[in-house]
Amino acid sequence: MRLELRWRKEKDKADLEKVLKKYIDSLKEGVKRKKFSFSEIKPRDIFADIHLRNKEKRIFSWRSGNREVLNLVAQCNECHNIIMAQVSVTEKDAEKIPEIFAGLEDHAQGDLAQWAVYDFKFSMPAYYTLDKFSLRSGYLEFNFLGPGAELKLRRWGLAGMLLKGMALEKWAAGVAPKTLKREFSKIVKKEEPLHEIVELALKRWSWFAFYARRCTEVNKIYALEYNGRKEEALFSRIAAKIQCH
Repeated sequence: MRLELRWRKEKDKADLEKVLKKYIDSLKEGVKRKKFSFSEIKPRDIFADIHLRNKEKRIFSWRSGNREVLNLVAQCNECHNIIMAQVSVTEKDAEKIPEIFAGLEDHAQGDLAQWAVYDFKFSMPAYYTLDKFSLRSGYLEFNFLGPGAELKLRRWGLAGMLLKGMALEKWAAGVAPKTLKREFSKIVKKEEPLHEIVELALKRWSWFAFYARRCTEVNKIYALEYNGRKEEALFSRIAAKIQCH
């Protein structure tokens, strides 16, 4: 199954028929550029039962050659965010699609928002916004901005090759901001089953906190950096919510 998702913010209620038409037109243009066929088909009966919590929706099915595709456009009645989803339909996966779509959410339920990219799963305060990110082979980075603070989450693959026998605290000093490297003499090391953890918190021109975890189960290193007004409990909570296996 291949699923593609897009979403955007809207201030008010949108005309979903117009949103869907514009979405379909862009699909047709993309298919035409690739010189593939495009024909509208009746959605399968099972898709009529797709239910999205507190959302208005429209669905559209089409075929290109032997490929069947279902598109969905939905708007949240609460925050007005719009979700656009596209999934390739196969006989094996067709019955799973209503359940998958039913789980789509466009805003956080509670004070933490769940994030998941390439099996990198973590939670962030719902009021923090993604500023920039980097997705590279063996390395993921996400930078968030909040009230008077910056948060950076990173993940490295192949931890064993990356460390090459180096202690985690020594490696951590090498990836920290240059102005703080000398402070890493104060780093705290912890041991947990399958995990090696180092932490540092200090007060300079602002409150800075650093957390790194090496997971031997998945052979990856996870790091969290915080810079801003002191939020020790929040920092610890986010660090604990980073999932590795």
